[in-house]
Amino acid sequence: MRGSTLFLPVALLLTACAAEPPEPGRPMRTAAGPVECVILDRIVSRRPLDGRSIRFETTGGRAYRNALPGRCPSLERAGPSHIVEIEATGARLCRGDRVRVYDPAEARNLGSGAFPQCRLGPFTPLR
Repeated sequence: MRGSTLFLPVALLLTACAAEPPEPGRPMRTAAGPVECVILDRIVSRRPLDGRSIRFETTGGRAYRNALPGRCPSLERAGPSHIVEIEATGARLCRGDRVRVYDPAEARNLGSGAFPQCRLGPFTPLR
């Protein structure tokens, strides 16, 4: 009987821990896939991966791949020196928010506003 009385409080404690909301600042995840948003203040790096996706790195060593849902001409021709400028409102960067991708040398002559805005897709966690 003594073993079963100890089991109940431990089981309740484990259940309570599992039911806690995620740590503040962490993105909410769906079952096992992409997240809709990341906390803007936690983004420490962003760079083009290929012609259709951008890698976002956040504090704590997390990284996300964002595959843009539509064509983004400036991302298609981006190199390692290109800048990914975030255009978001609020504290989170979410699916549907916009980015501009441009070469800083070209932007000196044209201004960053001369480059098209591109919409973001969902953020897929990378391991």
